[in-house]
Amino acid sequence: MLRYLRDRTGSWIIKIILGLIIIIFAFFFGVGGFGPKAQGPVAMVNDQAISFNEYKESYESIVKQIRMRAGDDFDEKMLEQENAKQNALDVLIADKLVAIASEKFEVKVSEKELTDLLNGYSAFKTGDNFNFDQYKRVLAANAMTPEMFEFSQRKLLKHQKVRDLIFDNVMISDMEILKWYKYSTAQVSINYVKFNPSEYTKINPSSEDVRAFYDENKDEYKTDITLKVEYLKFSFQDYKDKIQITEKELKQYYENDSQQYSVPEKVEARHILIKVDQGSDADTIEKAKKEALKVYDMAIKGGNDFAELAKKYSQGPSNANGGYLGSFAKGEMVAPFSEKAFSMEPGEVSEPVQTQFGWHIIKVVAKFEPFVKAFTDVKTEIEKKVLEKKIIDLAYYDAGDAFDAVVDGDSLEQAGLITQRKVLTAGPFSKDGKGIDFKNRNKFAEAAFSTVISEISDIQEIENSYYLIKPIESIEPEIIKFDDIQDKVKADLLTKLKNEKAGKIAEAMLLSLKENNSLVETAKKQNVKIESSELFGRRGYIPEIGYAPIIVEAAFKLGKKDEIYPQTLKMNDIFYIISLKERSVPKDFKDPKEKEQIKSQLEDIKKDRVYTAWIKELKETNEIKILIPELFE
Repeated sequence: MLRYLRDRTGSWIIKIILGLIIIIFAFFFGVGGFGPKAQGPVAMVNDQAISFNEYKESYESIVKQIRMRAGDDFDEKMLEQENAKQNALDVLIADKLVAIASEKFEVKVSEKELTDLLNGYSAFKTGDNFNFDQYKRVLAANAMTPEMFEFSQRKLLKHQKVRDLIFDNVMISDMEILKWYKYSTAQVSINYVKFNPSEYTKINPSSEDVRAFYDENKDEYKTDITLKVEYLKFSFQDYKDKIQITEKELKQYYENDSQQYSVPEKVEARHILIKVDQGSDADTIEKAKKEALKVYDMAIKGGNDFAELAKKYSQGPSNANGGYLGSFAKGEMVAPFSEKAFSMEPGEVSEPVQTQFGWHIIKVVAKFEPFVKAFTDVKTEIEKKVLEKKIIDLAYYDAGDAFDAVVDGDSLEQAGLITQRKVLTAGPFSKDGKGIDFKNRNKFAEAAFSTVISEISDIQEIENSYYLIKPIESIEPEIIKFDDIQDKVKADLLTKLKNEKAGKIAEAMLLSLKENNSLVETAKKQNVKIESSELFGRRGYIPEIGYAPIIVEAAFKLGKKDEIYPQTLKMNDIFYIISLKERSVPKDFKDPKEKEQIKSQLEDIKKDRVYTAWIKELKETNEIKILIPELFE
């Protein structure tokens, strides 16, 4: 089956599919799997069944999302952390509940609504128009028919209509918006004293103290757990001489992907910019426009060279080059500028055009019609791409054959014989790859450590090669002898003692502040340096300290000027005592646009809460039965 998939699917797609198959296979059909129960439903919502296949598809979808989000950092433990099994079921239950609600609300979807939705997908278009043949091709590539896809889209529209009904009464008041604005834009500044353990240099533990510290903390001084592995390597380099590429293949590639070799319509232009800062008032904008009109009048008069005028009057970065912008396609410049430039003829000079940068006077130098690069011009580029793809595919097919053999019960040695690959060994090496002598050792080690002893990893792509890795021995950590590590033990003890001293001094000063409620005055009396910050917001960053979310959170809890936070705070191994210096809260919005942005954010938050509460209510008022509870344990 896997060979069938590889023969009919692009290599990058099969990699994703194969990765999913391994996880899904392990979950559904591993030890204690649910093969025999896969014929019946997983759950019931009233009289509507959630089939095993529906659940499997939902689970696969969630696994795929987590894999894509995590990228190379994906670990199967993430599925447990994100409760993937239960979430896959919850999605389906919510789906059934919304479908029941749509029937209750008598929600209908018209043909026009469906057509409008389909017309909005760019993947189904050729240029600006819906292309039915393209539509069928895209769906076929995703193993779907138009009927299947349109059924899913009708369902999507129905669900959206139900959501719209639920959200109809979601309102955000001006008071809520202003309250959130004040909360999110408030700033504070602090006075602070810091106690840095590294400054306490007169601590010198005895050799007996160091030995005692080692004896008390032996478990902290162990070697790393290490692995020995066997593996098969399928290097892309090994396949270069096995590839033959025909002229027909190159032309086929060119015809199939000719769109990537199309060059859009372009305009070559110069401009003169009279700058206007964003947020300027109407008078400033009008004054700049009048200045631009004067330059425009000079530009359209005979005898004035546009490039020289740009050098003299333009306030943009291209002024030294006579305002020359080169050639550009639609969308490569801001919309008002682009729209005007593409509406002009060569040699024409525009009246001032306003953008967020100011006023532009545009001169079109030339216009270039769209065209498709000739096959002969891109043949070398295509040949390189086709060669690279074929090499990767061949390597992946062989790695896949070896993986298939292992799935069918063969050993790694037998899989190596089938694919004419020698079984190699590595290790012992640690989780960070120490002990491996090739590039990207971290990724290799990560794959090895995430595979069970005596089992085979899924196909790993590492440094232009595919690997199948089999851990054969795990070497447990051992306590390192004191003589071999005493320098580190002494350094660790010093760090501990310095931290303890800094913490005690900080606590003593905090205690003295109960008698004298001013951090500034107490610091002066005790001859301790007092420092101050500039105003900062809630995002966790203080310019004078750095990223310090613990201190930021504490600072915003202080209400009155000079109020002292009642605990010492530790950040990046430094202890702090802080007091409030200043609090700044805006009275109103600086820009009306901010109000609309916050309103939109709050609406999304409230809608999400309303929808979650509604689904919860539906779960309580409808009959839901889990028929295979052990599936979610």
